[in-house]
Amino acid sequence: MKTKRKACTPLWSMVATSTLPALLLALPVAAHAQGAGAPRAHVAAPDVYRLLAQGRQQRVLEAVLKPGQEAAAVSHASDFVAYFVTACSLKNTIDGTDIHIYPEAGTARIALPTRSTVRRNIGSADCRMVIVERDE
Repeated sequence: MKTKRKACTPLWSMVATSTLPALLLALPVAAHAQGAGAPRAHVAAPDVYRLLAQGRQQRVLEAVLKPGQEAAAVSHASDFVAYFVTACSLKNTIDGTDIHIYPEAGTARIALPTRSTVRRNIGSADCRMVIVERDE
């Protein structure tokens, strides 16, 4: 399988863009963030993040951000996978630093742990993604 690579922000790296089931199997090993941060996504912003499945070691969330919508601050205690169902235009404020990303539909990224992430849809259409993270 060929891996598609694009220029990325420092906190994200592009991965193969095959299928969601492959991503669920590729959940990275935990890399713990230092100290406590914001609450978990589905607890902090249930209007944006919906828990789809939860196992002993991981959870799967669906995130839907309407145009202009900003989600409450959330934390990610370990590396996590984000699969973009739709093309998105996002402004992420990660631990106080603004980062703009423009992922295409059908792509995935692996992100590093964060103590606080605020996501805002700066596009004109809904942004839909599936997030797979460790349950810690």
